[in-house]
Amino acid sequence: MKNIGIIGGVGPIATELYYHSLVTKVETLHGEKPEITVYNLGVDPEIENAFIQGYECVDKEIYLRTRYLLLQVLEKFVQNSITTIAMPCNTLQPLLEDICKKEASSFHNINLIEETSMQVARQKVKRVLIIGTNETCRSNIYGDTLKRSGIEHTYLAEDDQQIVAQHISACLRAPQDASPYLKNFIACIERASHDVDGVVIACTDLSGHVLNEHLSTPVIDSLQALVDSSAEYILS
Repeated sequence: MKNIGIIGGVGPIATELYYHSLVTKVETLHGEKPEITVYNLGVDPEIENAFIQGYECVDKEIYLRTRYLLLQVLEKFVQNSITTIAMPCNTLQPLLEDICKKEASSFHNINLIEETSMQVARQKVKRVLIIGTNETCRSNIYGDTLKRSGIEHTYLAEDDQQIVAQHISACLRAPQDASPYLKNFIACIERASHDVDGVVIACTDLSGHVLNEHLSTPVIDSLQALVDSSAEYILS
């Protein structure tokens, strides 16, 4: 089996879920546990909050500090001869992809955005609701990618998006079920999902059973998409 490097820590609970799901899937398919190296990204609360809240909070200093942290992780992987990586975080995915193209071309990044978008296309949906951090929604990284497959997209209204941002912040430190914003989060997603035929969980901190239990609309989970593509790589 092939080795893979995981850039974790954004957030920790999503990293744990991704790691556990990936190990379980590979062991189920192959009968053995995979060889995985996890490096926890040392993101401080200032960086964390800036990207959750959106572009206006991500100044040059925040951007450069985050870029430096990612480059440090890649250097650790180089030292351990790891060239294929995955990061269970949607918001920082464009930055990681940019680094891999411009400064670390020896790395193969299993791109979370691309893998999730391919799963959306396989669902044969025509219009989806995208749920993510303010920055993920503002940057329209999913919208641009899905457009290439002829899939329309929509986002939450501004007030509902703020509820999602608050819920994500809470989920970085505790399971979704413990979030004080959970009830309002579910309500706003239910309202917005009536005129779409798919919901994309474009934030790995929102992964899991919560929305599947409350929506009749198909839910495409970005973390599960990354698990599937990572397992496929490891076993290839």
